[in-house]
Amino acid sequence: MLWSKYLDASSRLHDLERYLEHTQAYLHREQAYFRDEAHSDLEIEFLPLYRDTFPPILNASVIISVAMLLEQEIRELAASLIAALDLEIKFNDLAGSVLERFRILAVKVVGLKFEDTRFQWADLVGLFELRNCIIHCQGMLSVFQRSAVVLTFASKHEPLLVVDGQAVPTDKTSEVAVRIASWFLLVAYASALQHCPGPNSHHLKSVLQREKR
Repeated sequence: MLWSKYLDASSRLHDLERYLEHTQAYLHREQAYFRDEAHSDLEIEFLPLYRDTFPPILNASVIISVAMLLEQEIRELAASLIAALDLEIKFNDLAGSVLERFRILAVKVVGLKFEDTRFQWADLVGLFELRNCIIHCQGMLSVFQRSAVVLTFASKHEPLLVVDGQAVPTDKTSEVAVRIASWFLLVAYASALQHCPGPNSHHLKSVLQREKR
């Protein structure tokens, strides 16, 4: 069951990554056209759209989509752990955000180990808070209560720009978000399978070993 859930989650994340790659390539082609080939009088006005306006919209949508996907998967994985281990607890009984509740359940209640150094809880927290800042405050850090978390995320992952106090996700920010999500899913499901082994547990373990190389 966990193996099939991991395959479904990673497949959806891969689809999102492919969408990002194709759309980025299209925007880059249009930028090059309007910069180098377009009629300077008739079409040059479109360059700022493809260079300055559309990319932040794309990247903000990817950040939001990745966070939404992760929240769905966190709930699914939590439900699977509770059912498999017959725990007398409900996910919604725990306090905090979806991520905070999952961390309590997975680490403190179940005892899952997240030992791979390429996954860091702080990265996941930063990604979720960046999503919250974009949705609720249009990226304006001065009015976002957890702006310090976003700034820490930005300092670690420099492709996130801060322009006039506004967090502006770039192409690289979106790629970082996908990478963080990918590692979380892989490490979380691999750790879960150690506690709830199934007939396909070895498949996920082999994926984790291969990715570590």
